[in-house]
Amino acid sequence: MDKKLFMENFTGRLPKDIKSATPQQLHDALGKTVMEMFADRWDNARQQHLSKRRAAYLSMEFLVGRAVYNNLLVLGIYDEVDEIFRELGIDLASLEDIEDAALGNGGLGRLAACFLDSAATLALPLDGYGIRYKYGLFKQSIEDGFQKEDIDDWTRYGDPWSVRCDEDTVLIEYSGQ
Repeated sequence: MDKKLFMENFTGRLPKDIKSATPQQLHDALGKTVMEMFADRWDNARQQHLSKRRAAYLSMEFLVGRAVYNNLLVLGIYDEVDEIFRELGIDLASLEDIEDAALGNGGLGRLAACFLDSAATLALPLDGYGIRYKYGLFKQSIEDGFQKEDIDDWTRYGDPWSVRCDEDTVLIEYSGQ
């Protein structure tokens, strides 16, 4: 990973002392850095992928877990990032405080994510499609013996791992009838 680029993404918007940064601020700077570093490679791979025959997996949810660790591992830069964070006096494990993307909440979502991981491991051309709800699925709690649902605004700090693709957006209007 490019330590200089990481510091540029961190400096200016965040606390002067990197050790006082919140996990969300570190996650945001790290995500922006990785996305900048791999944008061209990702775009080339995507164009090549789209030019060939492929399959699609449709699921209402994908329970992918913490994207930061998976992304660093599959890009082969986890150890490098961990070392840079240690040099800066930061524990990479502090990113465990970042909430998972609220794209799934159970077995169906986990199954869909595992299916995509397996296809990627086998280099099979597979795209996953689902619904990205504005506030995720929901947060569940039990109060007085009853389930209570609350919105899960998991993108309130942004999501550096997502790239908005307005050309792929599907808007469904509901008439109320």
